[in-house]
Amino acid sequence: MDQEIIDKNIELFFFDPSKERDEFIDFYKSLNPDRVKKEGNRYRYSPLFLVSKDARHCFEVGKEFNNCRENLHEANFAGIILINIGFNNMVKKIFSGQLEKFADQYMDIHNSDELHGLRLLRNSLEHSFYCLYTYEIRENNGKKEKVKVYFSLGFYDFIIKKATDWKRDYPSEMFMVNPRRLFTQFESGYKKFKNDLLDHSNTKMRNQFTKFYDVDQWIVTGP
Repeated sequence: MDQEIIDKNIELFFFDPSKERDEFIDFYKSLNPDRVKKEGNRYRYSPLFLVSKDARHCFEVGKEFNNCRENLHEANFAGIILINIGFNNMVKKIFSGQLEKFADQYMDIHNSDELHGLRLLRNSLEHSFYCLYTYEIRENNGKKEKVKVYFSLGFYDFIIKKATDWKRDYPSEMFMVNPRRLFTQFESGYKKFKNDLLDHSNTKMRNQFTKFYDVDQWIVTGP
């Protein structure tokens, strides 16, 4: 495939979520005029663009919130779930499923235990009815035990860390998480990844993206 076409496809998939939807549509139509005509002047959004847009709304990011932000409450739980959707799908489909490598290289998460903690946080929200705890079965001295994992969300100066002073009389642990830092690091991380994809010397990475890229799988919308 022509390298310029690949570059444009990368730009479309990773379209800047800070821009308006109409700007995405204009760019989409400029790249896919035949498809737009065939599909009745309709268009398709990049799934990453939609996930990122929705996550930005959860964290009240964007000029539309400037005048009312102090009266709103960030939808941290929903934002965390959306970030998990975007992170897992993007890495599994474009980065050969190397979650730990992507987190280390692009999101400043260098501890596999912390990455697992984020996965457990998603589990807690989805499987514990939007609450900040979950259970995990682990091996301990050859025996299986049920560990209760808690989460504390706050304005910490890190994305996630396990509490070292957490002590209870039953098997448990606590992770401290800053949802806003998680969001900003996810955005900056996939933008760094995009820049690496635009580097023509990264042939293997670009080939992986090309194999994944399929606008037919995007949801049709429009008039």
